Amino acid sequence: VQVLKDNLWAILTGVLSGCVTSVAGILVLCKLAGIDEVLYRSLLPKSITTAMALGVAEKIGALPAVTIIAIMVAGFTGAILSPVMFKLFRIEEPVAQGLAIGTCSHALGTSKAVEIGEIQGAMSGLAIVVAGVITVVLAPVMAGAW
Repeated sequence: VQVLKDNLWAILTGVLSGCVTSVAGILVLCKLAGIDEVLYRSLLPKSITTAMALGVAEKIGALPAVTIIAIMVAGFTGAILSPVMFKLFRIEEPVAQGLAIGTCSHALGTSKAVEIGEIQGAMSGLAIVVAGVITVVLAPVMAGAW
């Protein structure tokens, strides 16, 4: 509880910036690659849990199958690459590690965060919830940005 209190603003701003970066990055990369709007919409909820993402996908006119594949790729990639990225970028703060994993790679990444440490696992689980709420609000807005 004390870790949460001590890092409240870092948690909120970290997860918010991760969500904004995710959906903005999808927009930019899809535009650069000439990706169809429906596929773009299908990729927007890639970093949240499947149950939430499917609701978002339905609301924004996305293809659920593509959204599920994007979720799987995000989860596996985060679970596999997060320890490497932490070493590469010298990210040693447990709160930052947990927030990064939970924000970008949901439950699959959180299983890796739990292996890394108790604080990382707790922060990753928290990030899943906060990122889900932010993405539920942000994805429909970004779907209209096409």
